Amino acid sequence: MLASGIHPKIASERLGHSKVGITLDLYSHVLPGVQEEAAIKVDTLISAALLHRQKSGRSQSGSKTGFSAMWRRAQDTDKQG
Repeated sequence: MLASGIHPKIASERLGHSKVGITLDLYSHVLPGVQEEAAIKVDTLISAALLHRQKSGRSQSGSKTGFSAMWRRAQDTDKQG
């Protein structure tokens, strides 16, 4: 169910689990790439917000490095260490 995109809460209820955490603990392995997908979505949202802020004349602070790139570097570091 999770792999087909059904929300974890709904899957949990259908499986008869008392808490959604049980479902996620047992079946999260069927969701490869979820962390990277989330990082890409967050990167897209932050980039859009920064672009909007820049167009509206507000100053932009912080790094121009994308969130997804930062996530990938962190994953590479974890694999090496």
